[in-house]
Amino acid sequence: MAIVDWWAVFSERLGLERIAKPATLATLTVGAALIYGPRPTVQVLVVLGLAFGLLGDILLLGPKEKFLQGLASFLVGHLAYVVAFVLMGARGGPLIVGLTATVIGLASIGTKVARSVKANHKNLFIPVVVYELVIAIMVIRAIGTTNPFAISGSLLFALSDGILAYNKFVAPLPRARLIVIVSYHLGQAGIALSLVR
Repeated sequence: MAIVDWWAVFSERLGLERIAKPATLATLTVGAALIYGPRPTVQVLVVLGLAFGLLGDILLLGPKEKFLQGLASFLVGHLAYVVAFVLMGARGGPLIVGLTATVIGLASIGTKVARSVKANHKNLFIPVVVYELVIAIMVIRAIGTTNPFAISGSLLFALSDGILAYNKFVAPLPRARLIVIVSYHLGQAGIALSLVR
């Protein structure tokens, strides 16, 4: 389903994308719910994060994009991931690495997005900044777990959101939608796979 969605985005087939994108997250959510793992609370939180990602996809793909509602849905999903990563445990050194990486990311992309939103979409400034901070915390906590799937998944998710925000609020980027969707799906899959380790 993900590959079908990537092709739909590449070929600009919105009708097919409206089916394939939610179907991808729905399949991934069910798959994560069926994984047998030793940490049921973490599993519930990851499944919850995926489910809110599915809801966010639906809100952003409707005939009329509901950006704030979609943003709020993804925000709840990220918070679920943050708690899941906290429960996975953390090591001090990797947490410092995660903090450094997110500071660099926020300084290079996050501040540009925030400045552009403040100048052109003042009503979105606080929601966007809060979202940026929560996804930064998610990345820090994921890196702290030392779980390779959690780390790669969270970084890919942050990359996807960063490119999406830059393309939407700062300046258009070539093939941005395709890069966003591929990194988004791989990021969500990585977080789901963190349950198997």
